[in-house]
Amino acid sequence: MDTVEIYVNEEDNERIDSYLARELDEVSRTYVQKLIKDNYITVNDKSVKPKYIVKEGDNIVVKLPEPKKLEITAEDIPIDIVYEDDDIAVINKPQGLVVHPAPGNYSGTLVNALLYHMNSLSTINGVIRPGIVHRIDKDTSGLLVIAKNDFAHRVLSEGLKNHSIKRVYNALVYGNIKEDSGTINAPIGRHPVERKKMAVTEHNSKYAITHFNVLERYGKYTLIEARLETGRTHQIRVHMSYINHPVVGDPIYSNGKNEFGLKGQLLHAKEIGFKHPRSGEYMEFDTDLPEYFNEIILKLRNRVDVRWYSMLTKAIILDDVAIQRATTRIANEIVERNKGTKDLIFVGIKTRGAPFAERLSKKIYEIEGEKIPVLTLDITLYRDDLTEICDNPIVKDEEFNMDINNKVIILTDDVIFTGRTVRAALDALVDKGRPKKVQLAVLIDRGHRELPIRADFVGKNVPTSRNEVISVQFVETDGIDQVLIKEN
Repeated sequence: MDTVEIYVNEEDNERIDSYLARELDEVSRTYVQKLIKDNYITVNDKSVKPKYIVKEGDNIVVKLPEPKKLEITAEDIPIDIVYEDDDIAVINKPQGLVVHPAPGNYSGTLVNALLYHMNSLSTINGVIRPGIVHRIDKDTSGLLVIAKNDFAHRVLSEGLKNHSIKRVYNALVYGNIKEDSGTINAPIGRHPVERKKMAVTEHNSKYAITHFNVLERYGKYTLIEARLETGRTHQIRVHMSYINHPVVGDPIYSNGKNEFGLKGQLLHAKEIGFKHPRSGEYMEFDTDLPEYFNEIILKLRNRVDVRWYSMLTKAIILDDVAIQRATTRIANEIVERNKGTKDLIFVGIKTRGAPFAERLSKKIYEIEGEKIPVLTLDITLYRDDLTEICDNPIVKDEEFNMDINNKVIILTDDVIFTGRTVRAALDALVDKGRPKKVQLAVLIDRGHRELPIRADFVGKNVPTSRNEVISVQFVETDGIDQVLIKEN
């Protein structure tokens, strides 16, 4: 047992628990209070209480017991490993699984499972949290990234710090949210009375920002997509409760409501995107909603009239910020894939492919300092369904006035769906020259895997049914930046 003796040589007017937490390195105020309770701390040879006010001339003796050796054991707990390499792993955590051990709960956690399934984990967060870069609550399901070494941990932690890691959740909340999208900018800290809860407060808090889009409406309930700009404890749960739309099934922030008999909140970490810590390649992962979550959604869809469905009327799936981020990511991928900008030419399919091409060109100029030319391609006369009208289509030279022979063409459009547009564009390019290579960049891929055409660079995959359409709107053509999904 180590003994520390402190002589107070000036009036401090501070509680002893606070004073010692400051004076002793890596010792918390709570731990000091425990030492006081166990009579390991004396002042002038007398026991004191945590609220004792330190005075000049006090002689404080602190006895520090030897720390108990903590061993976290590997346990054969089945986990869904979505992706794994030598540096990272992406896990789809089920509801009810605690992420890491804590006092009183040293087994049955995700960390115990990781120790069993993986041959290495980062050590930065100590023996209790190996590999854990960020957490999701016990009763929240979904994706989180694991660091398998300290290098990967540091890079990923920096990404969380500068908000470059994409984290998107789906949540079912109470009430009918009237706005199609919104941003909640409200600081979060400990609840002033109930210390196990978090709350929106100005006292000892940190700024917190959550963006949300409405996906579907069911009268008394709304399905939303929430994107974290910051990552505070219980952030989405606290923010949605703050605007009077708490997450369904939340045992802490929904006033005890649980009409579906749920074991926890209907909150799922659906998407995560980040640059690989070693290669720098952008990676994005998406997972389906858990079965119990989908069952509630189906019940609500069958319960209400279809007029409540936002997806059948109008729902924003990308706002201006998300479009900007997707554009930046695609620009970086184009440069990386082609090892620079040599011989690149953007060809934007008229109408909305052209402004998207211009944006990509400008973004690459910001990144590389190289200006990539942009051409506009009108493929109206090349469409399969118009061949009977025009037997000899041509490309207008005033919009396509550059030699494309032996060049790398980045064919750009807003959405890929049936592939007809892309086929027509390829036919038109053949009439203008023989490029070395053609790569396809689209903001939205509608995700129908039966298509023979695949995009090389995609802003977002949005699987849709045949009776739904994607509407991409750019400031240049529509006066606003957003992507909508609606009924055909």
